[in-house]
Amino acid sequence: NERTRGFDHPETALGYGNLALFSHCYGHNRQALRYMHRGHYLLRLATGADHPDIAALFINTAMMYLDLRQVKLALTYLHDALRIDKDLLGED
Repeated sequence: NERTRGFDHPETALGYGNLALFSHCYGHNRQALRYMHRGHYLLRLATGADHPDIAALFINTAMMYLDLRQVKLALTYLHDALRIDKDLLGED
């Protein structure tokens, strides 16, 4: 996707998120987190920092960290996702 659509296209970033989830399912956790962080970076370039898809990637990243028993790091990502969602949707 990076070659065909460019690194700054949202679908490229979401493709990295999908690769991360598949890698995580197969136990390749270190590679999965690399893919996920690359997806975060590219999606921020494409959409800005407060996009709903960034919140979704944060939630997926948090679930990966929970599986790895890194609860504090997972909570950080969940709080960031919640902040984005509240900013976009309001408190209610």
